Amino acid sequence: MIDLESFKQADLICPVTVSAWGSVIGYLAWSKRRQCALFEYAQSHGEMRYQLSPFAMPRVPKHIYRPALPCHLVPPLFTDSLPGPFARYLVDSELLRRSPPQDTITPLDRLAWIGSRTTGVFEFSSSAFPQSAAQPALLDLPDLIGGYKAVASGDSPANDHLRDLVLFAGCGVTSDLPAFMVSTDESSSKVFIDQDGAIENQTHWLLSPSLSASSSETKSLQVAYSKLAEAAGIRIAKQRLIQADGLSHCFTQRIDRDDAGNRVHLQSLSAIGRSRVSSSKPDTLKEHFGLLRSLRAVRADQLQLFRQILFSWAIQATPDSSQSIMVTLAKNGQWALAPANDFEAFAEYVARNAEAYAWQRQGLPDLSYHQLIKLGREQIPRFKPEGVFDELKSAMSQWHHIAEACGVPERLADAARKRFRAT
Repeated sequence: MIDLESFKQADLICPVTVSAWGSVIGYLAWSKRRQCALFEYAQSHGEMRYQLSPFAMPRVPKHIYRPALPCHLVPPLFTDSLPGPFARYLVDSELLRRSPPQDTITPLDRLAWIGSRTTGVFEFSSSAFPQSAAQPALLDLPDLIGGYKAVASGDSPANDHLRDLVLFAGCGVTSDLPAFMVSTDESSSKVFIDQDGAIENQTHWLLSPSLSASSSETKSLQVAYSKLAEAAGIRIAKQRLIQADGLSHCFTQRIDRDDAGNRVHLQSLSAIGRSRVSSSKPDTLKEHFGLLRSLRAVRADQLQLFRQILFSWAIQATPDSSQSIMVTLAKNGQWALAPANDFEAFAEYVARNAEAYAWQRQGLPDLSYHQLIKLGREQIPRFKPEGVFDELKSAMSQWHHIAEACGVPERLADAARKRFRAT
């Protein structure tokens, strides 16, 4: 029960209890006057020996935390937990279906309804949205895809149970494009809708489905970019393509779960750095390295960050900014650079513009090769970045072999190759 004095004011509504790794860490409430969420740490959270947000929201007793920017609506610690556009559509549709129409649906309403089905370590609970103890469900992949097609077209799935499974699997996804949280073993095309990891010996994935032949081709391109990144020495979440109904669907291993299925605290650099680092200019990239040093991340993470930045520049990917660079916190208090994000959004962009005469410049257009080399030398002691660039060039020379192995159509492989800077 929430009994904090600051949350008894008439201005504050929708109190939400926030937990991490099974322990209450604090309380959120929605301010009607400010039209944003406020947060206060629970007194018991002071017993934890590490900080969940050491810079943007350091633990201070009886301090009220507000959004870093007005557009965020929630304090920085929780911006990475908010559902993405498709998940938000699922949640809002369900809230409107089950409850009388409201003037507005707040971000706290969504988080409270999502509850434990979140990305990352946080779980949200509210008396207004009691959580049901849903049992894990085993589902054929084509059935889940069929339910998604019905939802995407505005129709109702074949039955209420399937609709609930689509909602259950998709409501907590934070990415911009539609995806579903599932778990599966390596040898089956069946998927478990099991958000809380109750089933043993399963790998947790984000399933990115295809609805058409063109989106199926895009999934192949997405996986090819990831394989290219691996060849260039970049840590990236494991991906695989599964065929169903004649289309390719992409499974990406979740980086907010460890190998045993336990939750991992996941934060973007923009959230943990109070949105100070949100562009790709040279001074801002230095702040990326500064944040990793402040988090006491190991040297290997500094080297990985440089590889990620260089790779993004070389393929002219969407900006490798603070929103897409993630760090993780393990239960032992150790921060680390998370595996690189997948390239789904960038693959979508390349596929849409494959036939365009002139493409918009993306990635890190303001930086030259020499500036990146200087950045690596300045930010990482005893480091020779030229060697990393040579490794990248060697990997990119294999592009057409990688693309062919992933089933990428030749026209898309050629379109991607024309953007490469490092060859």
